Amino acid sequence: MAKVDCTEAVKETCNKFSVTGYPTLKIFRNGDFSQDYNGPREAAGIVKCMKAPVGPSSQELTSVAAFEDFPSKDGVAVVGFFEKETDLKGAF
Repeated sequence: MAKVDCTEAVKETCNKFSVTGYPTLKIFRNGDFSQDYNGPREAAGIVKCMKAPVGPSSQELTSVAAFEDFPSKDGVAVVGFFEKETDLKGAF
C-alpha cells in the first residue's frame, strides 16, 4: 500500500491514473494498474478485499480429478504427496 499526495510533484502520475477525488484507491499487481478499488473504506474491509483473490496458502486434494484440475486454474502449483498425517504435512 502506498500513499500519493496529488497536490505535490506527482500530479502527472495522478493524472495518468485519472485521480480526481480523494480518497481514491487503485489496485496494482506486479507494478501494473489492475483495477479501481470500490470496496469498504475501513482497514478491515480493505484487508479482506486484498486477501480474497489470494485464497488459501494450501489446499488438500482428495481425488485424482481434483489433482488433475488444480494446476490448470493458476498455471503454477506446488504439490506435496503425503502417505499419512505428519508434522511435515501440517506445515505444508
